[in-house]
Amino acid sequence: MRHSFTSAFAILVLSASFSTAQDASKTAPVVPKVVSQSANQWLASKFRGIDVLGPDNMKVGDVQDILFDKKTGHVDAYIISVGGFLGMGSRIVALPRNSFDIVPGDASRNQPDKLKQALTKDELKTEPPFDLRAPTTPPAAAEKKQ
Repeated sequence: MRHSFTSAFAILVLSASFSTAQDASKTAPVVPKVVSQSANQWLASKFRGIDVLGPDNMKVGDVQDILFDKKTGHVDAYIISVGGFLGMGSRIVALPRNSFDIVPGDASRNQPDKLKQALTKDELKTEPPFDLRAPTTPPAAAEKKQ
């Protein structure tokens, strides 16, 4: 009798754990839905072209692009176009994201927010240019292919 009770209990435990495993595999992960932009977010399409100000609050350039990490999605730098006229003769530089402050625009005048950073236009022109071309295959990876 005791043996049949133990066997029945073991079967019950095994079947319960098996059905729990099956139920767990059937449940879909809960993915939060994003349905609108919050007040503290920017759409990338609207962010491009935002004015960049220098320490004197004068425009020194505008946002050309955003550099972000493929794996983490973390924004590493903003790519800034400095100087030039109508896109001619401008210098493209990358500055770390944390070197910028947001300057709120005047909503009553429908003015957009701007970014402010500490370098003057002349100082930005001496920064190393950012290469907008896609990176080439790293040398170590190219050697493995040979």
